[in-house]
Amino acid sequence: TLASDAVGPRLPESCETGEIVALRSAAWRGPTAPGIAEDQFRLAVAIEEAARRCPTGKEDGLHEAYGWYGTAGAKNHAEAAYRAALYELERWRGPEAGLAFLHIAASHRHVAAQARLAMCHLKGVGVERNVSYGLQLLVRAALMKLGVS
Repeated sequence: TLASDAVGPRLPESCETGEIVALRSAAWRGPTAPGIAEDQFRLAVAIEEAARRCPTGKEDGLHEAYGWYGTAGAKNHAEAAYRAALYELERWRGPEAGLAFLHIAASHRHVAAQARLAMCHLKGVGVERNVSYGLQLLVRAALMKLGVS
């Protein structure tokens, strides 16, 4: 379950800003509300920034932020999906969940996600190692970065 969908680790109230309070309200408007993924992404960014400045509860705040990235990423927000993927790959549940978010971001033309997905295939992280496909994905990322494809 994503951190934003359940009661779990959360940024301490003492570290919340007025912006976070307002964004929380917007992020809970409903799963199909127009612009909800962007609101959830903006909330995640605000919580992450506050958590990094917070003297206590930093890990809880970061966990909550990445839960919101996952929630927005699952709604096809490319940058949110990429940030959720990095968290999953590096700190949380591991390659399977991270790869799912990388696929979402890459399918929405997120260059860094495409390159990271390529590296997973090149190294065999969470998938069977496939150098040919990994190189294909790297070329696609490079072309996207150049604006060719």
